[in-house]
Amino acid sequence: MDNLNKNEKFLIIMVATLAVLYVCFNFFISPLKVKIDAKNQIIAEEKEKYASIKKLKTTNKNDTIRLKDIKLKYDEGVKALPQNDRNPEIFLNLNTIAIKSNIKMNSVVIGSSTSYSVQDAANASSNKSSSNSVTSSGTKTTGIDPNLVSNIKFVQATIAITGNYSNIINFVGSIEEDNRLNEIQSITITANGDKTIGLQATIITNYYFKEDTSNQQQSYDFKDNNGGKADLFN
Repeated sequence: MDNLNKNEKFLIIMVATLAVLYVCFNFFISPLKVKIDAKNQIIAEEKEKYASIKKLKTTNKNDTIRLKDIKLKYDEGVKALPQNDRNPEIFLNLNTIAIKSNIKMNSVVIGSSTSYSVQDAANASSNKSSSNSVTSSGTKTTGIDPNLVSNIKFVQATIAITGNYSNIINFVGSIEEDNRLNEIQSITITANGDKTIGLQATIITNYYFKEDTSNQQQSYDFKDNNGGKADLFN
């Protein structure tokens, strides 16, 4: 080393430094870099999985909300047009409405089920004159698909009540606003000889339902076992 000039010594030091750096890079830094790159790759993949799961959770949450809305609409539809006549629910609902309207229920008679025909649907249409037509052969048509009403039936309820005029009107309005699909056919109001008793009214209404072909046993969501069995007239 003593025989070397300054430039040669500097060159040797540089070569030695580079050799040490090379050894350090190959044996220490390079493997460490490989491990870091592998970890970064794993982290990137996990981040992607997390983002996918988060997106899936958001989608599931939105689907759950939509499912609840669909179920709510389905339940409302089932209440409006139930399977089978569900007569006990009719009695229970009428009793509840009568109590709220301060009406005395004298009698409720529910007839046997009757099939709902295309002609019934045409008669119930508000634009009957425009929906009905006459064919070239002279046959009157309703413009209603028979398949739409093929399994629709109704029971007719005759309700006799006593009360003052405004309470009777409230009672009728509550029946019309009931969740169960019904159609009031007629209302008859007569005066009693004794004015303290109030007016007497007879209401005839059709309650509609969809015929159940599965023959499943009916169940009722009553709060107690006496639901639909209450004394309507006391």
